[in-house]
Amino acid sequence: MRRGSALIIATILVFPGCLGSAEDDVPTIIEGDLVDWHKVSMDIDQEGWQDPVHYAVDMESVPGTKIVLISEWPESVDSPPIISSWRASNTEFLEIGRQALPEQGEVDYFGNAQCGIKLAIRNNSGNQEVFLSRCMTNRTIVLEKYDLNPDGLLDPLSREVLLQFDNGKNRGNFMHIVGELEFGLGGDLFMFIGYNNQGNTSQDTNSPFGGILRMTVLDDGSIMPSNENPGIADDKWNPLVYAKGLRMPFTATQATDGSWFVGDVGDFNYERIQKADQPGLNFGYPLWTEMKSGNCTDCEMLSSPVLEYSREYNHTFMEEDSMRSESFWSAIWVGVQVPDEACFPQEIRAKILFGDFARGFMRALDPVSGTSIHVGHLDGVVDMEIINGDVYALSTGIQKQEKFRTPGVWLMTTGDDDSSVAC
Repeated sequence: MRRGSALIIATILVFPGCLGSAEDDVPTIIEGDLVDWHKVSMDIDQEGWQDPVHYAVDMESVPGTKIVLISEWPESVDSPPIISSWRASNTEFLEIGRQALPEQGEVDYFGNAQCGIKLAIRNNSGNQEVFLSRCMTNRTIVLEKYDLNPDGLLDPLSREVLLQFDNGKNRGNFMHIVGELEFGLGGDLFMFIGYNNQGNTSQDTNSPFGGILRMTVLDDGSIMPSNENPGIADDKWNPLVYAKGLRMPFTATQATDGSWFVGDVGDFNYERIQKADQPGLNFGYPLWTEMKSGNCTDCEMLSSPVLEYSREYNHTFMEEDSMRSESFWSAIWVGVQVPDEACFPQEIRAKILFGDFARGFMRALDPVSGTSIHVGHLDGVVDMEIINGDVYALSTGIQKQEKFRTPGVWLMTTGDDDSSVAC
Protein backbone atom coordinates (compact mmCIF):
# COMPACT_ATOMS: atom_id res chain seq x y z
CA MET A 1 0.00 0.00 0.00
CA ARG A 2 1.19 3.49 -0.84
CA ARG A 3 -0.76 6.01 1.23
CA GLY A 4 -1.41 9.22 -0.67
CA SER A 5 -0.18 7.80 -3.96
CA ALA A 6 -2.01 7.03 -7.14
CA LEU A 7 -3.46 3.57 -7.46
CA ILE A 8 -1.16 1.19 -9.31
CA ILE A 9 -1.19 -2.45 -10.27
CA ALA A 10 1.90 -4.28 -9.12
CA THR A 11 1.77 -6.83 -11.91
CA ILE A 12 0.41 -6.76 -15.44
CA LEU A 13 -3.36 -6.60 -15.77
CA VAL A 14 -4.62 -10.10 -16.52
CA PHE A 15 -6.26 -11.12 -19.77
CA PRO A 16 -7.77 -14.43 -20.91
CA GLY A 17 -4.95 -16.91 -21.42
CA CYS A 18 -2.61 -15.21 -18.94
CA LEU A 19 -4.72 -15.19 -15.81
CA GLY A 20 -3.03 -15.71 -12.46
CA SER A 21 -2.92 -19.27 -11.13
CA ALA A 22 -1.80 -21.22 -8.08
CA GLU A 23 1.57 -21.79 -9.79
CA ASP A 24 2.43 -18.10 -10.03
CA ASP A 25 5.54 -17.23 -8.01
CA VAL A 26 4.18 -13.81 -7.11
CA PRO A 27 0.41 -13.20 -6.73
CA THR A 28 -1.17 -10.27 -8.52
CA ILE A 29 -1.26 -7.22 -6.25
CA ILE A 30 -3.40 -4.15 -6.75
CA GLU A 31 -2.06 -1.29 -4.64
CA GLY A 32 -4.20 1.60 -3.46
CA ASP A 33 -4.18 4.63 -1.21
CA LEU A 34 -5.72 2.97 1.86
CA VAL A 35 -5.72 -0.77 1.15
CA ASP A 36 -4.08 -3.24 -1.20
CA TRP A 37 -5.67 -6.31 -2.78
CA HIS A 38 -3.67 -9.54 -3.07
CA LYS A 39 -4.95 -12.20 -5.44
CA VAL A 40 -5.46 -15.41 -3.48
CA SER A 41 -3.74 -18.52 -4.81
CA MET A 42 -6.40 -21.10 -5.65
CA ASP A 43 -5.16 -24.70 -5.68
CA ILE A 44 -7.33 -26.65 -8.12
CA ASP A 45 -6.86 -30.17 -9.44
CA GLN A 46 -8.37 -29.64 -12.87
CA GLU A 47 -6.94 -29.00 -16.31
CA GLY A 48 -8.16 -26.60 -18.96
CA TRP A 49 -9.29 -23.81 -16.64
CA GLN A 50 -8.11 -20.29 -17.42
CA ASP A 51 -9.11 -19.33 -13.87
CA PRO A 52 -10.83 -21.49 -11.24
CA VAL A 53 -13.55 -18.93 -10.51
CA HIS A 54 -13.84 -17.13 -13.84
CA TYR A 55 -17.62 -17.73 -13.80
CA ALA A 56 -18.15 -16.99 -10.10
CA VAL A 57 -21.22 -15.05 -8.96
CA ASP A 58 -21.34 -15.35 -5.14
CA MET A 59 -19.29 -16.45 -2.13
CA GLU A 60 -20.29 -17.50 1.39
CA SER A 61 -18.29 -18.75 4.35
CA VAL A 62 -19.54 -21.70 6.42
CA PRO A 63 -20.10 -20.58 10.04
CA GLY A 64 -17.49 -21.80 12.51
CA THR A 65 -15.22 -23.28 9.82
CA LYS A 66 -12.61 -22.23 7.27
CA ILE A 67 -14.75 -23.56 4.42
CA VAL A 68 -15.98 -21.19 1.71
CA LEU A 69 -18.59 -21.94 -0.95
CA ILE A 70 -18.52 -20.21 -4.33
CA SER A 71 -21.41 -20.35 -6.79
CA GLU A 72 -20.50 -20.37 -10.46
CA TRP A 73 -22.19 -20.23 -13.83
CA PRO A 74 -21.72 -23.48 -15.81
CA GLU A 75 -18.92 -23.95 -18.32
CA SER A 76 -21.32 -24.81 -21.15
CA VAL A 77 -24.77 -23.63 -22.19
CA ASP A 78 -26.43 -26.99 -21.54
CA SER A 79 -25.12 -27.52 -17.99
CA PRO A 80 -26.43 -26.53 -14.55
CA PRO A 81 -24.61 -24.11 -12.24
CA ILE A 82 -21.76 -25.24 -9.97
CA ILE A 83 -21.13 -24.88 -6.25
CA SER A 84 -17.43 -25.24 -5.43
CA SER A 85 -16.08 -25.73 -1.90
CA TRP A 86 -12.75 -24.33 -0.67
CA ARG A 87 -10.67 -24.38 2.48
CA ALA A 88 -9.49 -20.85 3.20
CA SER A 89 -5.99 -20.30 4.52
CA ASN A 90 -5.13 -16.63 4.38
CA THR A 91 -3.58 -16.10 0.94
CA GLU A 92 -4.47 -19.57 -0.36
CA PHE A 93 -7.74 -21.37 -1.07
CA LEU A 94 -7.52 -25.16 -1.44
CA GLU A 95 -10.32 -26.71 -3.44
CA ILE A 96 -12.28 -29.44 -1.66
CA GLY A 97 -14.46 -30.22 -4.69
CA ARG A 98 -17.36 -29.03 -6.78
CA GLN A 99 -20.93 -30.15 -7.28
CA ALA A 100 -23.42 -29.39 -10.04
CA LEU A 101 -26.87 -28.28 -8.99
CA PRO A 102 -29.64 -30.75 -9.83
CA GLU A 103 -31.04 -28.91 -12.85
CA GLN A 104 -30.35 -25.95 -15.08
CA GLY A 105 -33.88 -24.72 -15.61
CA GLU A 106 -34.65 -22.67 -18.70
CA VAL A 107 -31.78 -20.25 -18.14
CA ASP A 108 -29.32 -18.98 -20.73
CA TYR A 109 -26.24 -18.43 -18.58
CA PHE A 110 -24.22 -17.10 -21.51
CA GLY A 111 -26.44 -14.30 -22.72
CA ASN A 112 -26.98 -11.02 -20.91
CA ALA A 113 -28.67 -12.86 -18.06
CA GLN A 114 -28.43 -11.48 -14.55
CA CYS A 115 -29.36 -14.79 -13.02
CA GLY A 116 -27.02 -15.03 -10.08
CA ILE A 117 -26.86 -18.01 -7.75
CA LYS A 118 -26.98 -16.47 -4.29
CA LEU A 119 -25.95 -18.34 -1.13
CA ALA A 120 -26.73 -18.11 2.59
CA ILE A 121 -25.62 -20.66 5.19
CA ARG A 122 -26.75 -21.44 8.71
CA ASN A 123 -25.67 -23.91 11.36
CA ASN A 124 -28.80 -25.74 12.49
CA SER A 125 -27.95 -27.77 15.61
CA GLY A 126 -24.62 -28.86 14.12
CA ASN A 127 -25.91 -29.36 10.57
CA GLN A 128 -24.68 -26.89 7.96
CA GLU A 129 -27.56 -25.91 5.69
CA VAL A 130 -27.15 -24.01 2.44
CA PHE A 131 -29.97 -21.77 1.23
CA LEU A 132 -29.78 -20.82 -2.43
CA SER A 133 -31.78 -18.50 -4.70
CA ARG A 134 -31.64 -18.61 -8.49
CA CYS A 135 -33.68 -18.21 -11.69
CA MET A 136 -35.43 -21.23 -13.14
CA THR A 137 -37.10 -19.40 -16.05
CA ASN A 138 -37.17 -15.79 -17.20
CA ARG A 139 -40.14 -15.14 -14.91
CA THR A 140 -39.57 -17.46 -11.94
CA ILE A 141 -37.11 -17.53 -9.06
CA VAL A 142 -36.72 -20.28 -6.47
CA LEU A 143 -35.40 -20.58 -2.92
CA GLU A 144 -33.82 -23.97 -2.25
CA LYS A 145 -32.18 -25.67 0.72
CA TYR A 146 -29.29 -28.16 0.62
CA ASP A 147 -27.16 -29.96 3.18
CA LEU A 148 -23.37 -29.93 3.31
CA ASN A 149 -21.72 -33.32 3.69
CA PRO A 150 -18.95 -33.85 6.31
CA ASP A 151 -16.29 -32.86 3.75
CA GLY A 152 -17.93 -29.49 3.13
CA LEU A 153 -19.43 -30.37 -0.26
CA LEU A 154 -22.98 -29.46 -1.19
CA ASP A 155 -25.21 -32.56 -1.45
CA PRO A 156 -27.36 -32.19 -4.61
CA LEU A 157 -29.63 -35.05 -3.52
CA SER A 158 -30.67 -33.12 -0.40
CA ARG A 159 -32.38 -30.42 -2.45
CA GLU A 160 -35.63 -28.99 -1.10
CA VAL A 161 -37.52 -26.30 -2.99
CA LEU A 162 -38.84 -24.03 -0.23
CA LEU A 163 -40.41 -21.26 -2.32
CA GLN A 164 -41.04 -20.42 -5.96
CA PHE A 165 -42.08 -16.99 -7.18
CA ASP A 166 -43.60 -16.16 -10.56
CA ASN A 167 -43.89 -12.57 -11.76
CA GLY A 168 -47.53 -13.19 -12.69
CA LYS A 169 -47.03 -11.96 -16.25
CA ASN A 170 -47.15 -13.77 -19.56
CA ARG A 171 -43.62 -12.58 -20.23
CA GLY A 172 -40.35 -12.38 -18.38
CA ASN A 173 -36.74 -11.29 -18.60
CA PHE A 174 -33.45 -12.66 -17.29
CA MET A 175 -32.41 -9.12 -16.37
CA HIS A 176 -32.72 -7.60 -12.88
CA ILE A 177 -34.04 -10.60 -11.00
CA VAL A 178 -31.83 -12.41 -8.43
CA GLY A 179 -30.47 -10.16 -5.68
CA GLU A 180 -28.75 -10.66 -2.33
CA LEU A 181 -29.55 -13.55 0.05
CA GLU A 182 -28.32 -13.38 3.66
CA PHE A 183 -29.21 -14.40 7.19
CA GLY A 184 -29.61 -11.33 9.37
CA LEU A 185 -28.24 -10.72 12.84
CA GLY A 186 -31.45 -11.96 14.47
CA GLY A 187 -31.52 -15.18 12.46
CA ASP A 188 -34.17 -14.24 9.88
CA LEU A 189 -33.42 -14.88 6.21
CA PHE A 190 -33.48 -11.80 3.94
CA MET A 191 -34.05 -12.32 0.22
CA PHE A 192 -33.62 -9.42 -2.21
CA ILE A 193 -35.37 -9.61 -5.60
CA GLY A 194 -35.18 -7.31 -8.62
CA TYR A 195 -38.14 -6.01 -10.59
CA ASN A 196 -37.57 -8.48 -13.47
CA ASN A 197 -38.04 -5.67 -16.03
CA GLN A 198 -41.76 -5.62 -15.23
CA GLY A 199 -42.50 -1.95 -14.60
CA ASN A 200 -45.18 -2.17 -11.92
CA THR A 201 -43.83 -4.96 -9.72
CA SER A 202 -41.70 -2.68 -7.52
CA GLN A 203 -44.75 -0.71 -6.38
CA ASP A 204 -47.03 -3.74 -5.97
CA THR A 205 -46.94 -4.60 -2.27
CA ASN A 206 -48.44 -8.00 -3.01
CA SER A 207 -45.55 -8.93 -5.34
CA PRO A 208 -42.17 -10.19 -4.07
CA PHE A 209 -40.42 -8.68 -7.11
CA GLY A 210 -38.68 -5.35 -6.64
CA GLY A 211 -38.50 -5.83 -2.89
CA ILE A 212 -36.96 -7.37 0.20
CA LEU A 213 -38.39 -10.50 1.75
CA ARG A 214 -37.88 -11.28 5.44
CA MET A 215 -38.50 -14.87 6.52
CA THR A 216 -38.19 -16.91 9.69
CA VAL A 217 -36.72 -20.33 8.95
CA LEU A 218 -37.88 -23.00 11.36
CA ASP A 219 -35.68 -25.88 12.51
CA ASP A 220 -37.26 -28.21 9.95
CA GLY A 221 -36.42 -25.75 7.15
CA SER A 222 -39.95 -24.53 6.59
CA ILE A 223 -40.50 -20.84 5.91
CA MET A 224 -42.72 -18.45 7.87
CA PRO A 225 -43.21 -14.70 7.36
CA SER A 226 -41.25 -12.67 9.88
CA ASN A 227 -43.36 -11.10 12.60
CA GLU A 228 -41.67 -7.80 11.64
CA ASN A 229 -43.24 -7.71 8.16
CA PRO A 230 -45.97 -5.13 7.45
CA GLY A 231 -48.18 -7.87 5.99
CA ILE A 232 -48.75 -9.29 9.46
CA ALA A 233 -51.08 -6.36 10.16
CA ASP A 234 -51.91 -5.13 6.64
CA ASP A 235 -53.41 -7.59 4.16
CA LYS A 236 -52.47 -5.32 1.24
CA TRP A 237 -48.90 -6.57 1.68
CA ASN A 238 -47.59 -9.99 0.74
CA PRO A 239 -46.86 -11.49 4.19
CA LEU A 240 -43.26 -12.35 3.17
CA VAL A 241 -42.41 -8.82 1.98
CA TYR A 242 -40.44 -6.50 4.26
CA ALA A 243 -39.86 -3.50 1.95
CA LYS A 244 -40.58 -2.42 -1.63
CA GLY A 245 -39.57 0.00 -4.38
CA LEU A 246 -36.23 -1.49 -5.48
CA ARG A 247 -34.96 -1.91 -9.03
CA MET A 248 -32.11 -4.41 -8.76
CA PRO A 249 -30.76 -5.07 -5.22
CA PHE A 250 -27.67 -6.83 -6.56
CA THR A 251 -25.80 -6.83 -3.24
CA ALA A 252 -26.48 -5.81 0.36
CA THR A 253 -24.84 -5.96 3.77
CA GLN A 254 -26.14 -5.62 7.30
CA ALA A 255 -24.39 -3.17 9.62
CA THR A 256 -23.80 -3.88 13.29
CA ASP A 257 -26.85 -1.79 14.22
CA GLY A 258 -29.09 -4.08 12.16
CA SER A 259 -29.60 -1.71 9.21
CA TRP A 260 -29.27 -3.10 5.70
CA PHE A 261 -27.30 -1.12 3.12
CA VAL A 262 -28.54 -2.15 -0.32
CA GLY A 263 -26.76 -1.57 -3.61
CA ASP A 264 -29.64 -0.80 -5.96
CA VAL A 265 -28.47 -0.91 -9.59
CA GLY A 266 -29.89 2.04 -11.48
CA ASP A 267 -31.13 2.81 -14.94
CA PHE A 268 -29.16 5.11 -17.24
CA ASN A 269 -28.82 7.93 -14.73
CA TYR A 270 -27.97 7.05 -11.12
CA GLU A 271 -26.71 4.24 -8.90
CA ARG A 272 -27.99 4.18 -5.32
CA ILE A 273 -27.40 2.82 -1.84
CA GLN A 274 -30.67 2.39 0.02
CA LYS A 275 -30.93 1.93 3.79
CA ALA A 276 -33.51 -0.55 5.08
CA ASP A 277 -33.82 -0.15 8.83
CA GLN A 278 -37.53 -0.71 9.38
CA PRO A 279 -40.41 -2.61 7.77
CA GLY A 280 -42.73 -1.12 5.18
CA LEU A 281 -40.25 1.21 3.47
CA ASN A 282 -40.76 2.12 -0.18
CA PHE A 283 -37.60 3.14 -2.06
CA GLY A 284 -39.52 4.65 -4.94
CA TYR A 285 -38.67 2.77 -8.12
CA PRO A 286 -39.84 3.46 -10.84
CA LEU A 287 -40.66 6.97 -9.58
CA TRP A 288 -37.01 8.06 -9.21
CA THR A 289 -37.14 10.62 -12.03
CA GLU A 290 -40.25 12.22 -10.58
CA MET A 291 -38.72 12.19 -7.09
CA LYS A 292 -35.60 14.05 -8.29
CA SER A 293 -37.56 16.60 -10.31
CA GLY A 294 -39.97 17.34 -7.49
CA ASN A 295 -42.92 16.48 -9.72
CA CYS A 296 -43.85 13.31 -7.86
CA THR A 297 -47.31 13.32 -6.29
CA ASP A 298 -48.03 11.24 -3.19
CA CYS A 299 -44.30 10.65 -2.73
CA GLU A 300 -43.91 12.02 0.79
CA MET A 301 -43.60 8.50 2.19
CA LEU A 302 -40.93 7.32 -0.26
CA SER A 303 -37.44 6.79 1.16
CA SER A 304 -34.50 8.70 -0.25
CA PRO A 305 -31.17 6.94 -0.87
CA VAL A 306 -28.31 7.21 1.60
CA LEU A 307 -25.97 7.78 -1.35
CA GLU A 308 -26.31 8.10 -5.09
CA TYR A 309 -23.93 8.84 -7.93
CA SER A 310 -24.44 9.68 -11.57
CA ARG A 311 -22.80 7.94 -14.50
CA GLU A 312 -20.83 10.85 -15.95
CA TYR A 313 -17.19 10.01 -16.62
CA ASN A 314 -16.15 13.19 -14.81
CA HIS A 315 -18.00 12.30 -11.61
CA THR A 316 -15.89 12.76 -8.47
CA PHE A 317 -15.89 9.01 -7.79
CA MET A 318 -14.35 8.44 -11.22
CA GLU A 319 -11.87 11.29 -11.07
CA GLU A 320 -10.51 10.15 -7.68
CA ASP A 321 -9.71 6.69 -9.11
CA SER A 322 -6.66 6.79 -11.37
CA MET A 323 -7.37 3.24 -12.57
CA ARG A 324 -11.03 3.93 -13.39
CA SER A 325 -12.59 1.83 -16.14
CA GLU A 326 -14.43 4.18 -18.46
CA SER A 327 -17.24 1.78 -19.24
CA PHE A 328 -20.57 2.89 -20.68
CA TRP A 329 -22.17 0.56 -18.14
CA SER A 330 -22.37 1.09 -14.41
CA ALA A 331 -23.58 -1.19 -11.60
CA ILE A 332 -23.18 -0.47 -7.90
CA TRP A 333 -22.21 -3.15 -5.40
CA VAL A 334 -22.16 -3.03 -1.60
CA GLY A 335 -19.62 -5.21 0.19
CA VAL A 336 -19.11 -5.42 3.95
CA GLN A 337 -18.85 -3.17 6.97
CA VAL A 338 -15.16 -3.09 7.84
CA PRO A 339 -14.60 -4.36 11.40
CA ASP A 340 -13.83 -1.63 13.93
CA GLU A 341 -10.41 -3.13 14.66
CA ALA A 342 -7.03 -1.45 15.03
CA CYS A 343 -5.50 -3.54 12.25
CA PHE A 344 -7.61 -1.66 9.68
CA PRO A 345 -6.90 1.95 8.70
CA GLN A 346 -8.76 4.40 10.92
CA GLU A 347 -10.36 6.00 7.86
CA ILE A 348 -12.33 2.86 6.95
CA ARG A 349 -13.13 1.29 10.34
CA ALA A 350 -16.87 0.63 10.71
CA LYS A 351 -17.40 2.00 7.18
CA ILE A 352 -19.37 0.23 4.44
CA LEU A 353 -17.27 -0.73 1.42
CA PHE A 354 -18.96 -0.18 -1.94
CA GLY A 355 -17.96 0.31 -5.53
CA ASP A 356 -18.91 -0.10 -9.15
CA PHE A 357 -18.83 -3.47 -10.93
CA ALA A 358 -18.19 -2.00 -14.36
CA ARG A 359 -16.01 1.01 -13.52
CA GLY A 360 -13.94 -0.50 -10.74
CA PHE A 361 -13.69 2.30 -8.20
CA MET A 362 -14.03 1.36 -4.52
CA ARG A 363 -15.09 3.64 -1.68
CA ALA A 364 -15.94 3.57 2.03
CA LEU A 365 -19.32 4.94 3.14
CA ASP A 366 -19.88 6.47 6.55
CA PRO A 367 -23.20 4.82 7.54
CA VAL A 368 -24.19 7.80 9.68
CA SER A 369 -23.29 10.84 7.57
CA GLY A 370 -23.65 9.24 4.13
CA THR A 371 -20.31 10.68 3.01
CA SER A 372 -17.68 8.50 1.36
CA ILE A 373 -13.95 8.42 0.64
CA HIS A 374 -11.91 6.77 -2.10
CA VAL A 375 -10.28 3.48 -1.03
CA GLY A 376 -8.92 1.78 -4.12
CA HIS A 377 -9.84 -0.14 -7.25
CA LEU A 378 -11.06 -3.63 -8.11
CA ASP A 379 -13.08 -4.56 -11.19
CA GLY A 380 -15.93 -7.04 -11.42
CA VAL A 381 -16.70 -7.39 -7.70
CA VAL A 382 -19.77 -9.54 -7.05
CA ASP A 383 -19.37 -10.21 -3.32
CA MET A 384 -17.33 -9.58 -0.19
CA GLU A 385 -16.96 -11.72 2.92
CA ILE A 386 -15.20 -11.41 6.26
CA ILE A 387 -13.44 -14.74 6.86
CA ASN A 388 -11.43 -15.29 10.05
CA GLY A 389 -11.24 -11.52 10.53
CA ASP A 390 -9.93 -10.77 7.02
CA VAL A 391 -11.84 -9.07 4.20
CA TYR A 392 -12.07 -10.96 0.91
CA ALA A 393 -13.55 -9.79 -2.39
CA LEU A 394 -14.81 -12.06 -5.17
CA SER A 395 -14.29 -10.75 -8.69
CA THR A 396 -15.86 -12.44 -11.71
CA GLY A 397 -14.79 -12.71 -15.33
CA ILE A 398 -18.31 -12.75 -16.76
CA GLN A 399 -20.10 -9.71 -18.19
CA LYS A 400 -16.84 -7.75 -18.07
CA GLN A 401 -14.84 -6.25 -20.91
CA GLU A 402 -11.74 -8.37 -21.46
CA LYS A 403 -9.32 -5.58 -20.70
CA PHE A 404 -10.93 -5.03 -17.28
CA ARG A 405 -11.17 -8.67 -16.16
CA THR A 406 -9.43 -9.62 -12.93
CA PRO A 407 -11.35 -12.73 -11.82
CA GLY A 408 -10.46 -14.44 -8.56
CA VAL A 409 -10.63 -14.09 -4.80
CA TRP A 410 -8.76 -11.07 -3.45
CA LEU A 411 -7.53 -10.49 0.11
CA MET A 412 -7.52 -6.96 1.53
CA THR A 413 -4.18 -6.04 3.07
CA THR A 414 -3.35 -2.88 4.94
CA GLY A 415 0.28 -2.97 6.02
CA ASP A 416 3.33 -1.19 4.65
CA ASP A 417 4.80 -4.23 2.95
CA ASP A 418 3.38 -6.68 0.46
CA SER A 419 3.54 -9.67 2.79
CA SER A 420 1.25 -8.20 5.47
CA VAL A 421 -2.38 -9.22 5.86
CA ALA A 422 -5.35 -7.43 7.31
CA CYS A 423 -5.84 -8.96 10.74
